[in-house]
Amino acid sequence: SWETLHLSEERGTEINIDRMDNEETLGMAFGAATGDFMRVHVVPELDAYRFAKYASATGIQKAAAAALTKDTIIPAIDDAVKALDSAEVTAEGRCLYINSDLKPVLAQALNRQYGSDNAVSNLLQSYNGLPIAYVPPTRFYTTITLNTGTDKFGFDKGAGATGINFMLIDPKAITQVVKFALPKIFDPDTNQKNDSWLFQYREYHDAFVLDNKAKGVYLHAQPTT
Repeated sequence: SWETLHLSEERGTEINIDRMDNEETLGMAFGAATGDFMRVHVVPELDAYRFAKYASATGIQKAAAAALTKDTIIPAIDDAVKALDSAEVTAEGRCLYINSDLKPVLAQALNRQYGSDNAVSNLLQSYNGLPIAYVPPTRFYTTITLNTGTDKFGFDKGAGATGINFMLIDPKAITQVVKFALPKIFDPDTNQKNDSWLFQYREYHDAFVLDNKAKGVYLHAQPTT
């Protein structure tokens, strides 16, 4: 479960593991539980928070919101590249973050030929030298709301927010700061809540778009529905 601590960017969680006397079994249980929690809860929330911060930052470049089709997605990406080029943003290191729902749209947009291979993949991994990272739509919003944990945990799409089609980002335009990522483990004799091992994890972090490099971030959002 998540809890808000002092700031919206400081988040914590607890995991309880039943009492075990076998250290090897305990280590396996902790590894599985904490690894799964990081993958299922921590990483999606970090992604959603950071993309929302970039998308809502002042001074970034934005396209007119639109739904993308196989006929418009490539021109839209080309416009993003052109916009960064025109702003004299360094080409090296740029990354294209695309809503994973657009995978089939991209596949339909490009004409490619396949041989008689046993396995065929039409997933586009890069475009004109730009590496592509596909982002699940559930963590790709223009703004989000972090839940306090009173009624529910995690995050929700922010009020008035829209989904994001893609973002083209120069890594030198952004910064991600982690003040601390602190894990703690308490044995059953120390844990005052349950007769179990207790794992606590807290991360204090934030993300920013640098004012003088904001033109290195390009947003193409979905229209308001």
